[in-house]
Amino acid sequence: EGITALVVATLSWRFIEQPFRQAKTPIPSARVFRVAALCACAPVIAGLVFLLFDGIPSRFTPRAVSVASYITHGETAQRYRTGTCFLTSDYTFSAFRKDTCLHQTRGAENVLVFGDSHAAHLESGLTAVFPAVNFLQATAAGCKPVLWEPFRRPDECIQLVNYVLRDFLPSSNVKVVILGGHWRDGDDAEIEETVRRIQSLGMTPILMGPIPEYDSALPRLLALSIQTSHPELPGQHREQNLVALDRKLAFLSEHRWHIKYFSFADALCPDGRCREYATPLVPLQEDATHLTGAGSRLVAEILKQDSVLD
Repeated sequence: EGITALVVATLSWRFIEQPFRQAKTPIPSARVFRVAALCACAPVIAGLVFLLFDGIPSRFTPRAVSVASYITHGETAQRYRTGTCFLTSDYTFSAFRKDTCLHQTRGAENVLVFGDSHAAHLESGLTAVFPAVNFLQATAAGCKPVLWEPFRRPDECIQLVNYVLRDFLPSSNVKVVILGGHWRDGDDAEIEETVRRIQSLGMTPILMGPIPEYDSALPRLLALSIQTSHPELPGQHREQNLVALDRKLAFLSEHRWHIKYFSFADALCPDGRCREYATPLVPLQEDATHLTGAGSRLVAEILKQDSVLD
């Protein structure tokens, strides 16, 4: 890199700076400043044009624009029940509506959806596909459903997890707890502690594995693949390091913890190529990892088909 920089600097000095300094007819300073000002303004003007015209979507086909529109869709906050049952850094634990989010229905199966945003994105689909089940929700951003992590977690997360595991569940009528998290290698010891605690209460934990993840928002990748007629593009941007983690958690769930495990990899990528659309026109995910509303419903339908909640 240093050599490349030296070569570029030398060429710039020889063919740009020297001819300018040694010009037989000096260029008036006013003209130099006018040209420099024009060059500086050009990118700003171009940026304003793209901003005013929403990126000039006419550059893309209508289908590409439609698919790209699902990037962090506007109804996400409503689906997650942000500010009541899903806490972000904008809210303290006091905003968590226990009466709404943890309301139990007598005579119905009470199932708790517990974890971070990877639990929250499941709730809308579960509620739509399992109308006879009463789903409770205790979720917070960046808050895996474990009592301890090796880094500092937000206060609202610590309070939520402690309340659910130590105060709420022991006195509840919950039968099943769905655990969703943005899992990473090394989480298994903390997951096991949560699983054992839930089992000790006579409840059934269900562990949701890691979802297929991309290095960019899936709708963006799909729009580019449509525009460039390159259908393999999204798959080339899928993270591959989660496959081993999925297999590890599946093995531990079956042979050590003896609990049900839902593998997104098995459900969505049976032949190594992952499903990218929830419906023919709606992407499965709204960003690199989170389900769209249609994606949430699709996953819930697979859970029902596989009798995971039974």
